[in-house]
Amino acid sequence: MPRAKKPQLKRRKDGRYCCKADGIQFMAWSEDEALDARDKYRELKKQGVTNSSTPLLAYADSWIKTHKAGVKKTTYNAYVSILNKVLEPIQDVAISDVTPDSMSKAFASLAGKSASYIRKARILLSEIMDAAVDSGYHIRNPVHAQSVKPPKGTE
Repeated sequence: MPRAKKPQLKRRKDGRYCCKADGIQFMAWSEDEALDARDKYRELKKQGVTNSSTPLLAYADSWIKTHKAGVKKTTYNAYVSILNKVLEPIQDVAISDVTPDSMSKAFASLAGKSASYIRKARILLSEIMDAAVDSGYHIRNPVHAQSVKPPKGTE
């Protein structure tokens, strides 16, 4: 059986390689990276994952207004405070680009906090990312990855 021929990409004036899929350009400094990005996009599209450029903090804000609207005002304000603190390092990351590494970075900002504060932050982030999975922004929840370990809290 003959091998599939690897497509040759044109090199742009700026030195990057470019390929297209569904009208979206995928650019990288090497041909393999550009083709990998295109293939990853096609795989995610096949699985029904939606690409969203909504920042994580904005998504979390809309989520908390919807899903935690029935709690007491003091509890709601505590949740908002926790989310603002834990999402501060990764607030500009798009919801579809959240990775286990970015979750680890978020949890690292909680070093020195109490164990209950860290537990509440982990539960909130897990619920938000579960909603993102249900909405089609992710395949699986990055908070549940083996590499994501929140810091030990103080007693």
